[in-house]
Amino acid sequence: LLGESLFLPANYTASDINTSMLEKCKKGNYKKNSIRSVDGSFFHTLLPSSNSEGIISIPEEIKKKINIKKINLSKLSSPKIEIPLNQHLIFIRNVFIYFTMETRARILKVLAEKCMANGAYLFVSTNEIASLDNSIIPSELNKCSDGNVYYFVKRCQND
Repeated sequence: LLGESLFLPANYTASDINTSMLEKCKKGNYKKNSIRSVDGSFFHTLLPSSNSEGIISIPEEIKKKINIKKINLSKLSSPKIEIPLNQHLIFIRNVFIYFTMETRARILKVLAEKCMANGAYLFVSTNEIASLDNSIIPSELNKCSDGNVYYFVKRCQND
């Protein structure tokens, strides 16, 4: 169990297009098996402990810091969409596989140019890395991997 002193001071943004998923996020209760063994089981030790039914509950002090937003990634480049800026860590999981190559390229470009701080990390799931063809990855992003974990790092402007 993580002590409060171990938490980094941070604010979080959780987004989805599905309002029922956003409601689930507000409640902060997840089945332990919702963290997949392929690319998430290593991190089980970092999560709050689960109860006897195997439910992981996000602590209130963290839930208070989560800004929950409905965001349609396919419309991310629209000036009407309020997107989080200057983010240091972004997880986009199991989404890119549903978009055309053109839409994937547009999303990556907006993330790299507007959402990500210099040196920021963008994590995607192992089942969708192949859907992110090298030809659509913006020049600001370096594609990296560590075993089965794939991610991008935004180059600093001076690089």
